[in-house]
Amino acid sequence: LNIDNKGFYTVKPARITDETDKNHALASLSITHQNFSNWYLDVRIDSANNLKCLTTTATDDDLYYGVGYADGSCRIYGPFDRISMDIKLKTRKNTQIFLMYSDVEENVVGGFVKFRDHFGKPTGKEKKQSSGSIYRINIELQATPDAEAQFVIDKRLGDIIRGRGEGMLRMLYDENGQFSLYGNYAVSEGDYVCSLPGINVLTRKIALDRGGTISWSGDPFNAVLNMTGSFEKKISPSALMYAVSSVGNKSYPATRIISQLIMK
Repeated sequence: LNIDNKGFYTVKPARITDETDKNHALASLSITHQNFSNWYLDVRIDSANNLKCLTTTATDDDLYYGVGYADGSCRIYGPFDRISMDIKLKTRKNTQIFLMYSDVEENVVGGFVKFRDHFGKPTGKEKKQSSGSIYRINIELQATPDAEAQFVIDKRLGDIIRGRGEGMLRMLYDENGQFSLYGNYAVSEGDYVCSLPGINVLTRKIALDRGGTISWSGDPFNAVLNMTGSFEKKISPSALMYAVSSVGNKSYPATRIISQLIMK
């Protein structure tokens, strides 16, 4: 670490590791000042290799949590009271992320869920400044099938979309305190556990077909889903052909009926 009259900084990148002591990255640090005022921070993390970047639970954040491993880089910089972050990551194995839709309306009609707009209609007049010292966060995420994502629609009823896939996503927390999400996510495999409320809640687990997509164009709570899936149900052929007199009381092997689900 070098120190002079302008601040202090690392002479060469230092090797850092996560708790496994195996996954690593290179880090550089610079903290400068002007006569011990106007302090400026510049931290760079490069060449991250399967580094553990996230370890949180539902009690830490009501929007998302989980465990994340990734390759990539990160820069944290700016005046101490206006810190910005530029992050580029590619997900790695053992990553599991939960996205919580905590403000959905009550699911009173099976298969139909409404999401509330967290941001309201933009007026273009008064700007809401970001809180604390965080000024701006820009994350570019390359999702891979190594990572599992779970979209928890209704935790109480167990409505969850779980899947693996790939895509490029951009998450932005801007200087106005707004959080935005952009990009497309293509499903490789997964399932949708949906509930049909009534006297007794009926739950269906629907296997998602490969190639379905989830797209965001800004509002993280207004995703466009274009997916197909199916579920299996065992029934007797006699239930389908009860009107055919020749069936009588004969017993037949159970038949699997496939139903299609389309969500847009």
